[in-house]
Amino acid sequence: MPKCRFCDHDVHPSIGQCPQCGAPVDKPSADLEQRVRVLLDQGQKIEAVKVYKDQTGASLAAAKEAVEAIQAGADPSVTSVLGGDLEAELLRLLGRGDKLEAVKLYKDRMGVALIEAKQAVESLAASHGLVTQRAGCLGVVLAVLLAAAVLGTAIC
Repeated sequence: MPKCRFCDHDVHPSIGQCPQCGAPVDKPSADLEQRVRVLLDQGQKIEAVKVYKDQTGASLAAAKEAVEAIQAGADPSVTSVLGGDLEAELLRLLGRGDKLEAVKLYKDRMGVALIEAKQAVESLAASHGLVTQRAGCLGVVLAVLLAAAVLGTAIC
């Protein structure tokens, strides 16, 4: 998996920015796009997908979508890799505060690991100014303590 050029954090190429430091992720080089186009012109789509996947670290599904975007003459950026429908659905889920469902949807559609899906969804949310909650273990502990305090006063 590629690393962020600023903080050396693992970054999936399908997300727009590093989940650690927020730095923009470089999109595939013009050289890679040219190699993919040559392979496509030769009718070697499977080889083009392999080359894209190997060079970017993208999942097989994301590499296939990116190669198809290149084939259609589009820019294989995050939006084109995600596809307008998927991005719109993710934004709709995030807008109503359903981050877990957004992560599940991304994971299923893109064929990536759970952590990569979480990073991609958080990056997408950040790029659109949406706030995602990160309660973590401390949030759960506080919620349990608060519930215990409320129940304790209700029983007395």
